[in-house]
Amino acid sequence: MNSWRKALALFFGISGSSFSLGGAILTTNLEITDNSIMPLIHILLILTGILAVFLSAFIWKGKNWARKSILGILIIGFLCMVMLAVIDFNSSTNSVVEGIGNISFYISLLMVPIFLIYVLLREDVKNEFES
Repeated sequence: MNSWRKALALFFGISGSSFSLGGAILTTNLEITDNSIMPLIHILLILTGILAVFLSAFIWKGKNWARKSILGILIIGFLCMVMLAVIDFNSSTNSVVEGIGNISFYISLLMVPIFLIYVLLREDVKNEFES
């Protein structure tokens, strides 16, 4: 039975490519004082999408190294989001209501990688992948 790996491959391929495409389009409208960083951001977003599609093909085939790579990317992304949340909370001078809204936003944002990390660490998911 290989339903987990097919579902994960579709998820990472579609979400990774749409994230990178959407991020590249959305960041073209950002007003950043140092515009020299924008080409780097666009290149990183496009490479992230290419990497997600590349790894999703090997997840579909059941390669365990691809599962471990995606797991590592998720953990790094989760830690980056936590650092972003801490920086945002330390630099904000919002009211209590806006602070509660920010907390709710970051909790909902962090739930996706937490769930995916949990799924990738399950024994039945691990068993679907080759060594």
